Amino acid sequence: MPVKLAKAHRPVRYGTAFLTLREDGHVLLRKRPEAGLLGGMLEVPSGEWGDDWLPLDQALAAQPVKTEWWSVPGVVSHTFTHFKLELMVLRAIVPVNASLTFWATPDQCRWVARRDLGGAALPSVMRKVIAHALKEH
Repeated sequence: MPVKLAKAHRPVRYGTAFLTLREDGHVLLRKRPEAGLLGGMLEVPSGEWGDDWLPLDQALAAQPVKTEWWSVPGVVSHTFTHFKLELMVLRAIVPVNASLTFWATPDQCRWVARRDLGGAALPSVMRKVIAHALKEH
């Protein structure tokens, strides 16, 4: 009879994702750097992933738009090969003419209509973030 091996311990990383919804129903997405995890795919703008939760004032340093953010209850969890990721999701609704911050890396950002999100090159972890942020609580 085969012996079930214990699951490998995966370290946990923590981060904050910013779901930015424009008044016309578009969602802000950003292209990830080509090198590294999820290279070249789209993401909901997020801060760095670290070994612990950042205090909210520090997490907000990575906000893509200077606005009022609401914390979406709960966290989004996703398991990668070598680590588990826990994301706190902040959500905001902004005007159509909202300006992006320097930290958003504006040249890598685009606004995508909610109806077109299904065809976007989004990794499953970011699809989870969007679903979590857009569901009614």
